[in-house]
Amino acid sequence: MINWGKFKIATRHLLVAVFGRETLATHDITGKPSPAFTNRAPRGKLDPNLVNDIIQTVVQRCGVSAGLFRASITSKCADEGKLAGYPK
Repeated sequence: MINWGKFKIATRHLLVAVFGRETLATHDITGKPSPAFTNRAPRGKLDPNLVNDIIQTVVQRCGVSAGLFRASITSKCADEGKLAGYPK
């Protein structure tokens, strides 16, 4: 059951359904090293085709702009990483 009335919640639910919490904890949208944490190894990159499918689904269902998703996806990956204790 996805709440299509709120695009951020819908995006987060779809990310977990498609990738799983473990993958979200160890991956991000770019796969590049963080400029804030230069001593940490870069995370893996989420499959861009699957990310695009999620974005397009939410855009169609919620009627929002595709430009709103980057921060929401980055935030979800960071939250899952914190819950999993990443980096270990």
